[in-house]
Amino acid sequence: MPQMQSGSWKEEHLFNLKELLESFDHLEAKILRYEAHIQQGLETLAPVERATLPVPVPVKPKSNKATLKEEWLRGALWRMSGVDLTAIDGIGVELARLLHFGQPYHDIGARAYEERFAVKRLAAITAQA
Repeated sequence: MPQMQSGSWKEEHLFNLKELLESFDHLEAKILRYEAHIQQGLETLAPVERATLPVPVPVKPKSNKATLKEEWLRGALWRMSGVDLTAIDGIGVELARLLHFGQPYHDIGARAYEERFAVKRLAAITAQA
């Protein structure tokens, strides 16, 4: 480890690194404050009868990549609407959020294509029902 910490670093590189780290920490704290505010807002959207109910077990097996934030968001969306869109193949938590709130697609490329495909599939499934 001491060998990794030694080197011929220029002072301006160290200064830039320090400034970037401070900016990163500041933005990360800001993001956490926004997320907390959004969570409070989502919790107020849940009808009283579903506000305290436990979230149903996911129909699809949980992936190893599912985070606590995604699980919380899935639960908040279910409490708000009474529907778990993530039970439909091809719809993850982020796409379910977009579908619930009707936000436009800002992504260009493969992800946007996947989301458009999932929306078309959702429309086809609901038309059959």
